[in-house]
Amino acid sequence: MSKSRSRLLMCKCLLCQKREATKKGSHIIPSFFMKRINSIDGCNERDHELGFSIKLGTIDSYFGREVYEDRRREYTDDESRMEDRTNLDTMDNVFCPECEKLFSKYESKYSQTYNLPFDKDLVENTKVSGKEAALFWYGVIWRASATKQFNVSLNSDFEEKLRRIVLSENINDSGIYYALHYTKEYRKDNPTFALFDCKGNVAMLIVDEFMIELFNGEEAAKSDEVLWGMNFKCDVPKLNNGLKPENIGLFPLWIFRYINKYIMHQLVKRIDFRGKFNAFHMKLFGREMPAFFYEEVMSEVRKAKMADMYTVPNYAIAMKRVIQAHPELYKVQFKEE
Repeated sequence: MSKSRSRLLMCKCLLCQKREATKKGSHIIPSFFMKRINSIDGCNERDHELGFSIKLGTIDSYFGREVYEDRRREYTDDESRMEDRTNLDTMDNVFCPECEKLFSKYESKYSQTYNLPFDKDLVENTKVSGKEAALFWYGVIWRASATKQFNVSLNSDFEEKLRRIVLSENINDSGIYYALHYTKEYRKDNPTFALFDCKGNVAMLIVDEFMIELFNGEEAAKSDEVLWGMNFKCDVPKLNNGLKPENIGLFPLWIFRYINKYIMHQLVKRIDFRGKFNAFHMKLFGREMPAFFYEEVMSEVRKAKMADMYTVPNYAIAMKRVIQAHPELYKVQFKEE
């Protein structure tokens, strides 16, 4: 396992910063969310995942322990993945068992939120107390930031403030506010994701059918910070802060669908396939790629199976095919495979 997934030298727990981080398989995003997002055929069972992790230049995929070879071959031709049981949703040696129990305490309670009726525009969460709800979400967002699971982090003061709140379980005078939205039955006909972004004193997490905006102070809630190219202004008196029952606002299906598609578009833009292919073309041939080159390469990329599509080996295969298809432009000899 790579150092990014498991800290090879024993370190202190990221939360308490005192005990040894001996816990294995810690979920950064709670497993009850990830089962809904990643479970193959919508079975919602652990170890039945087909998951994808967006990196800076590639999109990694992984399979749960109970997804066997016949199903894996539907998604990949990479033989190395047939026996691979790596779970990209978990990390080793980042927390101690005691702090892991603290996270689990709030996760087990908050998971019951899915049983709310969600029958009006603003729903009061009667499954947990306001404090329990706040500590659950603060813990999730703090973990996403502290572990850099999504390649972004809160500013150091904001992150440390959340760490102290979660560890002490004390939300009094925290100055942390959040707006929570839910879209009922969105996943019935749409894929769901775990997406996290932050800037300044504002953070946004989309997970399954929930979207939360977290603010460090009232001024942050009124700010013009833009995440994923979007800006949401919130009415501070209506925000949650853990001192009263949690309110969950309902999003119409079409709004949440638009937000998810827009964010995925922004993430793909960040990968900058066009720029990367052009840079590689410049390195190989000393000139910018022709106008047709990018579209033809992407067309070849998309011919691969889903789990192989956005990988470096597949990019190389796609570029080779396009180069071979235009001998009038490229005088290149490839070795026979």
